[in-house]
Amino acid sequence: MDAAMKASLGNDTIYPFLAVKIALSGGAVCLTTSPATTIDGELYTDVDPVYGSLVTVRGLRDGIDSAVPQPDIEIAPASETGYVNLQTFAEQGARIKIFWGSWNYVAGVPYGVPSERFTGLLDRPEQGLSPRTKGLVLTCITSAARAFEASDHRRASDSFHKSIWPGERGFENLPMLDRDYYHRQSEPKASRDGSSSGGGSGGNVTVDQLNDVVRQLF
Repeated sequence: MDAAMKASLGNDTIYPFLAVKIALSGGAVCLTTSPATTIDGELYTDVDPVYGSLVTVRGLRDGIDSAVPQPDIEIAPASETGYVNLQTFAEQGARIKIFWGSWNYVAGVPYGVPSERFTGLLDRPEQGLSPRTKGLVLTCITSAARAFEASDHRRASDSFHKSIWPGERGFENLPMLDRDYYHRQSEPKASRDGSSSGGGSGGNVTVDQLNDVVRQLF
C-alpha cells in the first residue's frame, strides 16, 4: 500500500472510495465512487453517459484456504446500450481491475496511489438493484480459478469415464463421444489402479483415422 494512502487511514475522518476498470471489446469502462480522478494514466469518472455509475463492490476480500475471491460489482447503467453491452456473451472474460483508495477532499485528489485489490475476469452478469431500476451485478473470477474449472468435454468422454470406473462400459454405445478403436489387437483391460494392458500387435486408432483409411480404399 502507498505510504501516503496508508498514513491517511490514521486521520480522524477518512473518505474511502472504489474504482473499477472493465476492459470491454469496444473500449475500457472506468468508474469510481469518488469524484473524477486519474489512475495509471486513465480517467475514472463517477458518472458515464452510457454505463452510468458504480454503486458498490461486494466480496472484495482475500480467499480463505482453497477459496478464491469472487467480488460482485454493482453498476447502474445510464442507457439501454450500456445495459445490453455489459450482458453480451462476447464480453464474458473481459479483464477487470478493482482499486481501493482514500480521497483527500481538501486537495481534491486521492491520498497517494490507490491500491489495486483485484485483477480478474468478468464471469457472469445478473440483474440487480430494485425491480424498477435497471441495475446489474457483475460477478468476477480470477484467472487461476478459471483454470481449475471442470471440463465438460473431458468428463463426457468414454476413455475418461473408464479411467474413473474400471470395467464400466456405459459410454461405449453413446453417439457423439470420443472413443478409441483397436486395430489387430484386443482392447486393453483396465485394472483396479486404472492401468491397462492388452495383447496383439499394432496400435490403437481413432474413428477419424479409420474413416481416412476407408476413403482411400474407396
